[in-house]
Amino acid sequence: MPTTDRKKIKAWSDILFMPYSKEKFNDLDAEKGIALNEFKAYLLPIVQGKRYHLTDDIISDLIRAEYEDERLTDEEIVTFSLGLLAAGNETTTNLIINSFYCFLVDSPGTYIELREEPKLISKAIEEVLRYRFPVTLARRITEDTNIFGPFMKKDQMIVAWVSAANLDEKKFSQASKFNIHRIGNEKHLTFGKGAHFCLGAPLARLEAEIALRTFINAFEKIELSSLFNLEKCLLENEQTLNYLPILLNNR
Repeated sequence: MPTTDRKKIKAWSDILFMPYSKEKFNDLDAEKGIALNEFKAYLLPIVQGKRYHLTDDIISDLIRAEYEDERLTDEEIVTFSLGLLAAGNETTTNLIINSFYCFLVDSPGTYIELREEPKLISKAIEEVLRYRFPVTLARRITEDTNIFGPFMKKDQMIVAWVSAANLDEKKFSQASKFNIHRIGNEKHLTFGKGAHFCLGAPLARLEAEIALRTFINAFEKIELSSLFNLEKCLLENEQTLNYLPILLNNR
């Protein structure tokens, strides 16, 4: 994607991943539909152009891909590319901002420890993934059911609250405590499990590690700004922050 379009792609992604609420459901649903159509309209000519000028990138690889003499259509490649750009953007952004919140609020002193022992960064990322689940997963019920206990009607929205599993004391000792030295913290369910395991997990881990390692090497000390207000910074899903004002010291 052209680097000049990053803000546009980020804006569409943010809208698509905005959490639903009863008060804003219809308006937000319409806004998501507009963003989705604009995103697809943006990607389609890029995909079509790549068919005539293949390069060394993911879209070109998808165009080249063939299985049992069949190739992906433009629409399929657009849908795949949209998912890759939107999902990979929102979740990794939340992971990084949650990391700094954990280091500054949940476990003060962790940032200094990571500067002294950078080899702990990958363990710290796994603990952030376990402790502060970066995104909610909402789905619409397709038919009346009581499979989860209470009766639920068709078209009702449900949310898979993975945080509950990640904070299960039967699985993680002192689960409500943030601890980068925890043994087995990578056994969280943040990336799903089995056939539903997130294909982008290795990329998300790599992006977060590069970002944190670069930041930690550049800044000796960080602290929360006096402008920080948790209620104002929280997104509506209350699982991540919209922004986190911090003060930096590179000496």
